[in-house]
Amino acid sequence: MLHVIFQRWGLPPDDVYNKPSGVRTFMYASVLLALEEERKHSNRQKGG
Repeated sequence: MLHVIFQRWGLPPDDVYNKPSGVRTFMYASVLLALEEERKHSNRQKGG
């Protein structure tokens, strides 16, 4: 998860860990949602 945040948003892990708990939770949920949507889109493109 931190790897995706770093790659996509350019935030190093220490910046993420220094955020308040609620902000980190939101960030993680946002990444999970985006990854799930990308997976669904990829499956549709493959015909599955």
